[in-house]
Amino acid sequence: MKKITISLCETHHNASGKPLYSKRFDKVQSFHFPPGYAPVEVNQTSFFINEQGKKMFDRVFKNTFGFYEGIATVSDEFGFFHINEQGQDIHSFRFEWSGNFQDNYCAVKDIKSKLYFHIDRNGNRAYQKQYTYAGDYKYGIAVVINENGLSTHIDTKGEPIHGKYFLELDVYHKGYAIAKDEHGYFHINKQGKEIYSNRYVKIEPYYNNRAVAIDYHNVKMIISPKGHILQTIDRLTVQEKKIKDYVSKKAFDYWHSRILAAILELDDKFHYNQNNNIPFIQADFFQEWNVEANIYILSRILHDWNDEQAIQILSNLTKNMDKSSILYVFETIIDEKQTIDKGVSISFHLLNLLGGRERTLSEFQSIFSMVGLKIQKCYLKNEIISLIKVMKET
Repeated sequence: MKKITISLCETHHNASGKPLYSKRFDKVQSFHFPPGYAPVEVNQTSFFINEQGKKMFDRVFKNTFGFYEGIATVSDEFGFFHINEQGQDIHSFRFEWSGNFQDNYCAVKDIKSKLYFHIDRNGNRAYQKQYTYAGDYKYGIAVVINENGLSTHIDTKGEPIHGKYFLELDVYHKGYAIAKDEHGYFHINKQGKEIYSNRYVKIEPYYNNRAVAIDYHNVKMIISPKGHILQTIDRLTVQEKKIKDYVSKKAFDYWHSRILAAILELDDKFHYNQNNNIPFIQADFFQEWNVEANIYILSRILHDWNDEQAIQILSNLTKNMDKSSILYVFETIIDEKQTIDKGVSISFHLLNLLGGRERTLSEFQSIFSMVGLKIQKCYLKNEIISLIKVMKET
């Protein structure tokens, strides 16, 4: 079979680098075999042509799309519907929108309810439930989105495959589907269970037990179905730069919003006037210093140092605090069970590059207690940067 392509100007088709026919259209789409027809547009109408550029069926439509499984989606002034390879309507229904037939079913949007469901090859509903969105079936499983914006998988009868809901969800490929929760992207099995605990910024479907993933340091890697890193795609120097950029960004990108959060939490105890003269004092964290204040802020400082050094910094600071003083600490808080890689990888690189590390909330409380401090409240616990409110123990 000769390879037919769309011309760069999209007004006709080419074969072997030459025009397939002499006619020109406003826009053409790809040929679908069988039946060997292509949708084209002329003067805001649409119809099908054969390889000779001849109009098929002696019918025009508002929109035409390619043939899938012997059926094409078209529309007229009343809505979307479907025709067979002879150009005949396969049902009398009209829809606000329609996808294409896949696995003998097609996703459609109802004109009245504005909700989505699937129909069979006769135009009949495959099930009664409706969704805010429904995708194509693949291997008898489709993704649907409920009224809360959460996604799950259903079978051809509309029954849930696993009953689990996610922020985002893809169709199954090689037995696994890409899902997203509040922590990032990962893969699930047919039971809707995660197949590893890591989360990623971006991830691809598995290809022969290999998938490309991008972690929160923006480092590209290839992972196995168990989540093991089989290969890092970026060169070592590129990895190091990305990790350093990530740590630097997270250390300083959030400081303004987090300080504002601290100020808002203080309510009427603190009022900032940008016209006031603000003195800057040079000091050494590891030497005693003398500054009286109501509020003290350590923004991404403690993670740079080991426990002994962090305790020394806190000890020097605590000597300036009284019972009403508040210390706000901005740091990444590692998950106690370390099932989420929010700070584990960062901690590894801090330990190697700077000698410091990220800590769990209980580890922070441990070093605070060594200098007579106690955590009062923790804000934004699930974010990359959290805010810890600390005061002297009473």
